[in-house]
Amino acid sequence: MGRAEASFNNALTAPKVSARLARRVAAFYDMHWNLRPEEHGVLAWVAQRARSRAEAEGWAPVGAWDDDTIDDPAAEPQVDAPAPAAESGTDVAARFLMGESVILAAAGRREVIAHLMEWTAQTPEQIGQQLGMTGDTVSRSWERIKVRSRVEGGKGLRRRVFVASVPDRRTKNLTRVEMESAA
Repeated sequence: MGRAEASFNNALTAPKVSARLARRVAAFYDMHWNLRPEEHGVLAWVAQRARSRAEAEGWAPVGAWDDDTIDDPAAEPQVDAPAPAAESGTDVAARFLMGESVILAAAGRREVIAHLMEWTAQTPEQIGQQLGMTGDTVSRSWERIKVRSRVEGGKGLRRRVFVASVPDRRTKNLTRVEMESAA
């Protein structure tokens, strides 16, 4: 950010900051929100110190703020997702999807959200109900998962719809209800 650590720490506790600093922080966040510091030259103990400070200060985690309301002083962060807990064993997300009772950590939750959003017709609200979070949180997670996939050069994730059978259009025109059920 081009500021001395003490100056930046003072800005964290100031009631107001300059518009220039706010814009620089927002731009930095937009470029780095989905990156793990340890994978980009930050020492593990330094990254952990920052995470511990954020937790001690009660700061909301990445993605908790809605981009459209973050500047509203009355806005509240969405922090309804359960705190990560230790996973047990291997393939925990796959075991969860098969109906086994397991506790998902953040990575497992992301894997489940990606699978269900891409391969099922479930709504974010239905998926959130399974995971103990709101539909809005699921939707924001899905958007971050898609961005991360593109940034990492992966396949383009998208919702997929499979139709079991569709009447032959030559013999029968589809009604609106039939089209909605097919979709």
